[in-house]
Amino acid sequence: MEYSAEIKWTDRPGSLNDEVHVYACDIEALDIMPFLSLLTQEELAKAVAFRQKADADRFVTGRVVVKKLLAYYSTLDVASIVISQGEKGKPVAQTRTGIRLPSFNISHSGNKVLVAVSSDWVGIDVELVAGIALADLVNAVFSEQELAAFANSSDPITTFYSFWTRKEALLKAAGVGLIDSLKAIDVSRNIDTDFVKTFTRKEYELFSFMMQDNNARYFASLCYLKNKPIRFIELTNELLRQL
Repeated sequence: MEYSAEIKWTDRPGSLNDEVHVYACDIEALDIMPFLSLLTQEELAKAVAFRQKADADRFVTGRVVVKKLLAYYSTLDVASIVISQGEKGKPVAQTRTGIRLPSFNISHSGNKVLVAVSSDWVGIDVELVAGIALADLVNAVFSEQELAAFANSSDPITTFYSFWTRKEALLKAAGVGLIDSLKAIDVSRNIDTDFVKTFTRKEYELFSFMMQDNNARYFASLCYLKNKPIRFIELTNELLRQL
């Protein structure tokens, strides 16, 4: 497993080319107020409907960031980009002119929002480490191989979040959302190639990493086309304004 110690973060996005770009931002540090006009009335209404302010903040931040990024990569006006909910619940983006946009996927937890952008299908998941009862959950969602790895792990929390975010990232890349039998998918040795073959002939892989934010720990996993270079980008207020 690979973690954030091996990751070099930058604040320069550059050209997407044949790379996968992963953006990370802190909701509390990012000032999105100047960009609220980019949201539609429907999106603003959805934000207001959230019972918890934190959920509304994550949703609004995610929408603003995704629209700005897609506009940047496509060199289109942000107003021409429309984000809607796909057939399986995965957000999809289109343009009013029919121009093809890069693929993207978004995940948020705690104060973190992560967005992955690629020319191919991509999935990302981030989870804030929380005090949960792992024993009951792993039996419900882990495969036999994953259960064995978890039982023999010297760091069960790391193992749990690595496997959980891998499953989520893989399913999101496939565009199928959570399935009834998560136990049928095995990510104990990185990617489940048999499952990947059910939705594409291309080869995908997983990359797992950690992020530390003061006293909070986050685990994340990215599912992307095999052998593509990954660029990790910290989305600052300055960069958001430049996009």
